[in-house]
Amino acid sequence: MERSRYYTLLLLVTLFCTYFVENFLRMAPNALTYILIEELRLGYGTMGILISVFFLVYGLMQIPSGIFSNRLGSRRLLYFTVLTITGLFLFSSSMNYNYLLVAQILIGLGCSTFYIKRG
Repeated sequence: MERSRYYTLLLLVTLFCTYFVENFLRMAPNALTYILIEELRLGYGTMGILISVFFLVYGLMQIPSGIFSNRLGSRRLLYFTVLTITGLFLFSSSMNYNYLLVAQILIGLGCSTFYIKRG
């Protein structure tokens, strides 16, 4: 009984952390808008594209992510997390708009598989 309670708690903590991180990744560029505009000398339109590209890729990948989930299985779909981690490292270390754009695309690709239900 004690072991079952431990695994239930571990699962809940993991799900909470995943939900928190995924929502944080959605909102982080919004919070960094003025810093990125000042540091990289971006225009507001360019910054809007940088923020929007995540949501564009995330939305376009919802149907393919479902297909991948059915074909590959839910466990293999977790490998897409590597894309998210790669995008995070690239975003944090980039000093160029193009690298930020590629990082947002990678983060959008990785995050698009977070809420896939296998059924």
